[in-house]
Amino acid sequence: MELSTEKSLEIFNSMWHPLCHKSEVSSPGQWVCLPHSPDDIIVYNDRGTLICFDNVCPHRGASFVETYTGKGTLVCPYHSFCYLDGGLRTGRHKPIEAGSKTKVDLNKYHLDNIGDMIFFSPNPSIAIEEQFTSEVRSQLTEIASKISKTYDENISTFECMAVLGVENALEAVHVNSVHPDSLARLNLSTGTFDRLGLCSSWTSEIQDKRTGRAFNAIGKMIGLNVKKTYKNLLLFPFSMISSSGGISYSLQNFFPVTDDTTTFISRLYPDNLCFSNGSPVDHFLSSTAEINRQVFSEDAGICSKISKSPKKKLGKFLVQGEERIAWYREAFTHETTLRGIN
Repeated sequence: MELSTEKSLEIFNSMWHPLCHKSEVSSPGQWVCLPHSPDDIIVYNDRGTLICFDNVCPHRGASFVETYTGKGTLVCPYHSFCYLDGGLRTGRHKPIEAGSKTKVDLNKYHLDNIGDMIFFSPNPSIAIEEQFTSEVRSQLTEIASKISKTYDENISTFECMAVLGVENALEAVHVNSVHPDSLARLNLSTGTFDRLGLCSSWTSEIQDKRTGRAFNAIGKMIGLNVKKTYKNLLLFPFSMISSSGGISYSLQNFFPVTDDTTTFISRLYPDNLCFSNGSPVDHFLSSTAEINRQVFSEDAGICSKISKSPKKKLGKFLVQGEERIAWYREAFTHETTLRGIN
């Protein structure tokens, strides 16, 4: 499998990617913005209609928003023009061209959903039901029914191609070497790997007794049947959602930028039951967010050491525990071949 950013970008532009939970943009004026390069990705509730676009004002190119989430009318900070009811409002400033409309549209992306999870695609060449099997959609629908808002957002840059960032997250062989004081403390079992169309999942038993006792305590506190398992679900091509015990869920995006740059975005979504309790649960979630950030930072560090060759041909040498990487490469090759991407 030969890597190139061009291939990754064509796959990115033609397929569906998880964006946020619908409750985050359920009220008019709410937005969620994912930082990306060259342009951010934003979903906005325009008086009850959800729209997705590149966060660029069509007048002179300034960004509308700079925060992950917020609420209010989209007002460009450059000239105070606003986007409302499907068009850019320029107020008393009339267009130079005679007959030109003042309601200018945005560079919009496509939206769809699986349960309460919102997905976007710049220019989809596949239906969302084709990209994700019924089993994947069922799992996502169940997860989305249990969550509603983020507890923590983490945006960083991985100094590698997006596919390499994904591959790193698909195997646990590196855990003891790269995450000795974070993920390795869970003492994960070998686990089981399931192929789910283009996607895949990995479920492992959490064998650390201290973690198990903490899970039991939190479960009793919030009335949740906590399972002592770690699960990771790949949402092909560049996203995944993982959970330890089902207490919270980490949604991760690896968006391609260049041969040595990937925009990494993670959001921590606790089970809704967590928000009905007090400080002990908050302390647990705070600790979870801190550990997640440490793990992702360690992942970014090791990925930065991977070759920066603009066209890196990956060898076939893989070891036990890296079966999901082999499946991911097969799926990626299938999709690029299907689209005639050389």
